[in-house]
Amino acid sequence: MPAHPFERAVDHTRPHGSHRYDVFAPKLGRSVALFGRTALDAWTVIESDPAITSYCERPLVVPKAMPKRVVDFWVQTKEGGQFWILLRPSEMDEDMAPDLSSEFRSWATSGRYTVKLIRPDSLVVNKNLLDNWGWIIRDLSAFGRFVDRKFLDAVRAAISSPTDLARLESDFLERDPILVRVAAFSLIHRGQALCRSLGDARICPSTMIEAV
Repeated sequence: MPAHPFERAVDHTRPHGSHRYDVFAPKLGRSVALFGRTALDAWTVIESDPAITSYCERPLVVPKAMPKRVVDFWVQTKEGGQFWILLRPSEMDEDMAPDLSSEFRSWATSGRYTVKLIRPDSLVVNKNLLDNWGWIIRDLSAFGRFVDRKFLDAVRAAISSPTDLARLESDFLERDPILVRVAAFSLIHRGQALCRSLGDARICPSTMIEAV
């Protein structure tokens, strides 16, 4: 049996006018196809949140909804699972309230599932944060497999007090500096370290990392 109820997208049809992004998802260990910038931003938020332990893109087609509507994400946390619906401008009324078809609304409010309706403007978050997490995710995707548990533990011990990336790299001169950064990023990704400046400035040698 699958570890989670949703593990693969059920529909890869590209919505009209949307751009397709093919990305590697570190939490899933596989590639993911996303359609539109809003879906890409939502995915970045999902990958950056250590409270979300797993997820699936486009896991379900809303039953009987006309026109066809695909659920954007299923996410799993310790509290349970949620379906995320990224509302389109066409699904909002003039007061920016959800304006859904009767079938869609009936499904979303049936109580059988926890459904989170996400307004088009709610994912407009700090650009520095999204850009930095984009960088972190790309590095994890490319190099994460080269960082083992023993090295992660050593890096976590080294940041028991707040340490900048330059100092951290100097503490592990025998290691490729890229892998030192990736180890730090992996700890942040797992919720085992913090970088309080991710929303303020681009990651650089003076960026401070601390264990939690």
